Amino acid sequence: MSTVLVTGAGGSIGCAIVGEALRRGHRVVAQDVSPSALERLASEHVVLAPGDLSAAEGRAAVAAACGERLEAAVAAHGVPGQGAFEAFPLDRMRHVMRVNAATIPLLFGDLLPSLERAGGSFVAVASQAALRGEPAGSIYAASKWAVRGWVEGIAPAMRARGINVRTLCPGRTESRLLEQAQRDSAAAEGVPYEAFVRDRLAEIPLGRFAKPEEMATAALYLCDPDPGRPTVLAVTGGEVRY
Repeated sequence: MSTVLVTGAGGSIGCAIVGEALRRGHRVVAQDVSPSALERLASEHVVLAPGDLSAAEGRAAVAAACGERLEAAVAAHGVPGQGAFEAFPLDRMRHVMRVNAATIPLLFGDLLPSLERAGGSFVAVASQAALRGEPAGSIYAASKWAVRGWVEGIAPAMRARGINVRTLCPGRTESRLLEQAQRDSAAAEGVPYEAFVRDRLAEIPLGRFAKPEEMATAALYLCDPDPGRPTVLAVTGGEVRY
């Protein structure tokens, strides 16, 4: 039974990834900053690892829970970062950049020995905002562009060491995070929330938001050791192409 780490496991996409990994017969280490968010995931094949990935001790605890060999890690944690730039508080800006961007390479560094032993894969869940910025989401986009840039920069060297580093760029996916992000964006642009959502749906050729389960399937696809998998995978319903 191989081990898969899922961070942000208490969120909609993270929870769906845990479920998909279990269906495929994996042992899962589930991390979230909120212990209560992990309670619903408790089962025989799930190790709960609550902790703050912004702190060295939090990352070390997660790495220890993964053991000596880690076949795959999916970094699906993140915080919303929508809002008008000129009104964006400095402390919140730092928080968004720290959680969404800085924790990714830091976590990878802590997991590197166990990933290398297993010839594993590390998948960072970014966003379509890593491919195209939005007027009310410049800080969020900056954090996600940083993730994609890091992945594209480090992937070739890691591939030579037998480790696959990839990033998934989800489009708008039904989740609490999406709802909050769209409410913040609508407020920043001064439009009603319902009108904002209607306009966003009109931009998606598929005509709907994605389901978390669809992103889970995409994440596990990128965890496969097959070298033919892409380094950057955009699953956006056609709204943003890559």
